[in-house]
Amino acid sequence: MMCRGPAWDLSDQLYQRLFSFCRYLCQEQSKAEDLLHDAILRAHQRFDPARSSGDAAKLSYLKKVALSLWLNRLRREKQRATLSLEELAQPLPDPRGGGLPSDETLMAQH
Repeated sequence: MMCRGPAWDLSDQLYQRLFSFCRYLCQEQSKAEDLLHDAILRAHQRFDPARSSGDAAKLSYLKKVALSLWLNRLRREKQRATLSLEELAQPLPDPRGGGLPSDETLMAQH
């Protein structure tokens, strides 16, 4: 697959190397494919041809973009997991009273 645009040329070899990097990060084929495409899109939107003089520079830039996107995804997943745990930590109804314990009861327990 060749990706072309203004001052943009991503050869099959660079594409495969970037895909291998994404697969290493994600450890899952479908997530690696999503990350690969998102990284290429983001890099293409923000690519500055003055910063790149060859394939090594392009690959380095693409890896930085992919890593940044992957870390952002991990942070979002962690935040979602934390929110889910907080929802699970809500007080249960008092089996004796039939309703939720009052704020005063909760404060007295602590």
